[in-house]
Amino acid sequence: MVDKEAVLEEARRAREGKEEHPGRIYRVITFPLVGRLFGIEVDYVERVVRIRELRVADVPGVPEYVVGVTAVGG
Repeated sequence: MVDKEAVLEEARRAREGKEEHPGRIYRVITFPLVGRLFGIEVDYVERVVRIRELRVADVPGVPEYVVGVTAVGG
């Protein structure tokens, strides 16, 4: 299990220029979302699934920003 607090603390230190491992090389996967580019270290990624390959089911009564739900099998 990933220690969420440790990840957030490392990100905060990196933003402030106080990272514990200066010069560390980060391997990241980037992805666009709502017109912005996001990234996550590959160590925290289990798999990549393209949205267009998924069947998305509508969910009644949810806010319009919720596209739907899907199941990603193992």
